[in-house]
Amino acid sequence: MVWIDYVRLYFPQALFCCLFVFALGFLGTQRSTAIAAEDWSSLTFHKAANPLPIGAVTESWPRFLGPYDNATSLETGLDLEWPAEGPPLVWEAGKGAGYSSPSIADGRLFLFHRPDDAETLECLDPETGKRIWTFSYPIEYSDRYGFSDGPRASPVIDGDRVYTYGVTAVMHCLEVATGKVVWRRDLKDDYDVPQNFFGSGPTPIIWTDYLLQNIGGRDETDGKGVCVVALDKQTGKEAWRVEDEWGASYASPIVAKLRGKECLLVLAGGESKPATGGLLCIDPRTGELHSRFAWRADIYESVNASTPVAIDDKRVFISETYMVGGVMLEFDEKLQPTPVWKSRDCGMHWMTPVVKDGYLYGFAGRNEPDAFLGCFNVDTGKEIWRDTLRWQRKFELEGGKDSRRQRSSSQTWSFFRGSLLQVQNTFIGLGELGTLARFDLTSEGPGVSHKAELFTARETWALPVLHRGLLYIGQHSRDLTTGAKTRLLCYDLRATSPAETPAAPASAVPAAASTVVSVSCDAPPEDAPEAADSETEAPETASLTLELKSGDTVALLGNTFFERERQYGQIETLLTAALPDTDLIVRNLGWSGDSVFGHARSYFGPPQEGLDRLKADLELFKPSVVILNYGAAAAFEGEAGLAKFIEGYNKLIDLVASATDARLVLMSPPPCETLGDPLPDMGPQNERLKLYAAAIGKLASERKLVFADLFSELGAGDWKAQPPQMTENGVHFTSEGYRFIAPSVLKCLGIQAPQLSDEHASSLRNAIIEKNTLFFHRWRPQNETYLRGFRKHEQGQNAKEIPQFDPLIAEKEKEIATLRKEAQP
Repeated sequence: MVWIDYVRLYFPQALFCCLFVFALGFLGTQRSTAIAAEDWSSLTFHKAANPLPIGAVTESWPRFLGPYDNATSLETGLDLEWPAEGPPLVWEAGKGAGYSSPSIADGRLFLFHRPDDAETLECLDPETGKRIWTFSYPIEYSDRYGFSDGPRASPVIDGDRVYTYGVTAVMHCLEVATGKVVWRRDLKDDYDVPQNFFGSGPTPIIWTDYLLQNIGGRDETDGKGVCVVALDKQTGKEAWRVEDEWGASYASPIVAKLRGKECLLVLAGGESKPATGGLLCIDPRTGELHSRFAWRADIYESVNASTPVAIDDKRVFISETYMVGGVMLEFDEKLQPTPVWKSRDCGMHWMTPVVKDGYLYGFAGRNEPDAFLGCFNVDTGKEIWRDTLRWQRKFELEGGKDSRRQRSSSQTWSFFRGSLLQVQNTFIGLGELGTLARFDLTSEGPGVSHKAELFTARETWALPVLHRGLLYIGQHSRDLTTGAKTRLLCYDLRATSPAETPAAPASAVPAAASTVVSVSCDAPPEDAPEAADSETEAPETASLTLELKSGDTVALLGNTFFERERQYGQIETLLTAALPDTDLIVRNLGWSGDSVFGHARSYFGPPQEGLDRLKADLELFKPSVVILNYGAAAAFEGEAGLAKFIEGYNKLIDLVASATDARLVLMSPPPCETLGDPLPDMGPQNERLKLYAAAIGKLASERKLVFADLFSELGAGDWKAQPPQMTENGVHFTSEGYRFIAPSVLKCLGIQAPQLSDEHASSLRNAIIEKNTLFFHRWRPQNETYLRGFRKHEQGQNAKEIPQFDPLIAEKEKEIATLRKEAQP
């Protein structure tokens, strides 16, 4: 498991007495059966999947639209050149009514559907389809337009909990391991949620400790009810609400960072006369409504169903298909939206459009006959091309050649209102009648290839799900050619050759996205070092001190703690001013999400590629001192993950030593800060950090390296006389936070911090930040894949420009050298 270095928040469980009352009131109506993984009557197993290729990057698919909420996967090691009959079928399982996609994480697949008169959550083995447990509860719902009577929303997996939201607005939180109900809310009764056109539909999203949902409650007196609600994910209790006349749409909410702030984006709009709805931009911490932008057809029978797409830190695309189409919004610093462009033709019905290389692609159109696949310029909205993708198809309708019901048919066929899944720099497309194809989308055209008719069934509207090289597709109505009933199918896309690692488009993964990415590799050796005793204190290393000399180049190596310091320069400013006569050079090689195993430091390859790149960088920049700061994210694993962490740290030290003759310093991570509600008490995490700091100190002693105990120097979490808030979220320091702790960083390195005037400190820091920016582009160019990677055939000739940053950096170093002397008190 790879930890992306963001905050994981922990809240205590609900009081026992509350759970007891809850159990008496609700559990009697629920059925949950925990069993060992076994075959079940609806399962047909066809063929074992290929082994996962060595080095293949895999990802969890914890919710609708995947780990990034934009129909994108970074998985590699895939064979996307399937035969005419389609990829090999591994297993299939019959399912009940509903349009829900499965969700998968940590070896468990969750299928939410309605067999008979009960909404049911199946927990399955994703490799075999065998059932682990099942949970169900009775419902009464009939779709008044004749569509499916089952759930629309997909399950949401969050750690050891899974959440479901049914078609009648009943929400459950269950234990992943057992299917036991943790809490239940009937939101229809609690918030007066109407049935709307097709029942309750949007999939909720988990953000920190909140479950966020567009529920669309209705107050009959003034039409204004609870539009959006945040529930405590541990207890189901309401944390905040947004009241608005806009009802619940069928578009799932997302959280995106706009203008540096986390924002909840909800495209609302339920059944109402007159029809109303649009985009709500909300502070997910408090429920404060930043802005609302009306966007909804004014005809009664219309819905908003396409999830918003965050293009970058200021632009969001939304669309509907009934009348007004799509609009690109740009948000200002106050999070107020302004339309950049509008396009009636760029209107998606329910699919979430995808973005690649400055173009937006999607299946537009309200009905099957007027549907087409379109390409639009992201900046201008100009339509580049459209293609209806029609062909003639001959087939036998249900009954076959030997049946009295034989009916031959030849029809004009298409993908109609299909869906797109972006993977391996290309796309998997699924038509709404069961056609699977590969799309190599460019501004020149759709590039359709490897087309296969998996089945012939209407309402194939759910996005395919990709997990560990297996593709899961839902068939939501009877097959017109074979009579096969509704089912979930699992196809094998695993390559039989070593995994390739092609790049994903830069727009594929939002900057604030958080997910777990794993890489297929061998298990750790049985003789891995044991975890340190939790009571062990850091060993004595006072005899080893860091002595910086004139001409030293110091490399800062670690994850978010050092990477964010690059932007603020507070620690480097104080360090530079403290040693005015040393001609010190600092090179910040910190990278968010990195670990001692090389995770996140690679571009799109396995961790070893990240370690290889690190070694190459150290050999190139030749530091004479390397300060390593790891463990902040790893500590979330607690004692269970400590042995593996220390094993990885040992190997990382060996790698650094093999690449350079530098003196090494192991610095413990800093403690966390408790900020109060709604953020959690970080005391438990500080206890884990204490354990890791002690283990790092022991490692430094064993390796005869300098140990900088920043954790203890900063009070082990017992902050005294600190500014009102030093971190954004308890973990990630602000600029003011870095300024406050900078003297402590120097002290634990054995350096006396100078007293600087604000004027001199500001001038020096600005020059350092400018130098750091230049150096960042030198060692981490954003278009690395094109310049030196597997796509260098496109722009490889421009790689020669990367070293041209060197003279710019050198010039800035001269300016810093002058300013460091002027900054002396």
